[in-house]
Amino acid sequence: AGILLLCFTTGLAHAQTEVKQHKVSTDSATGKTTVATETIVKTEEDIRPYADMLNINPLKFILVYNLSWMHKLSANTAFGIGAELGAPHEFTSWGASAEFRFYPSKKSLHGFYVAPNVSYLQTTNVYYYTYDPNTMLSYSGSYTAQTFTAGVLIGWQWFPATDFSMGLAFGVDDYIPLNQKANDNNYDLLGGIYGSGTSPAFRFDLGYAW
Repeated sequence: AGILLLCFTTGLAHAQTEVKQHKVSTDSATGKTTVATETIVKTEEDIRPYADMLNINPLKFILVYNLSWMHKLSANTAFGIGAELGAPHEFTSWGASAEFRFYPSKKSLHGFYVAPNVSYLQTTNVYYYTYDPNTMLSYSGSYTAQTFTAGVLIGWQWFPATDFSMGLAFGVDDYIPLNQKANDNNYDLLGGIYGSGTSPAFRFDLGYAW
């Protein structure tokens, strides 16, 4: 987490370039030459007008393969869709997502953004267990869970190298089960595998833009 925070902090700071200028002046009466040196620090920012961007979240690769595509709509908006597929532990899952980004700086795909988003996740072999106090019998089994997620992120996108993007975002997700078994009211902090609840959201992206 410390490394990611360092990357985020570095990305917030614009690149600075130091330029030294030497000014030579000669007195016409005496012929004396004077050399003055001044240092100028310039702040540089990459504002290349990208229109599209492909991203992966490498932190989620321990669970699922994932890929998202973001497209610039206007100077301060962008829209993206994503997909994921994997088999975490004994589960098999696939999902899809959609995201809208608002860039207050009017440099779409660059810098600070606010992003409401939604996603759908379907996971097989989700285990459930319930106990009936009337019959004193317990039941267990597995089913295919379907979960809808709505959330919002606050993030920053920057370009440490030409066409290469990095992103970091924090937010919150609300998991809404579309089907549920027994008394199962749990949710998974690593991606909302099943159940309901609200959870903090964190995302780190690596991507390519053009």
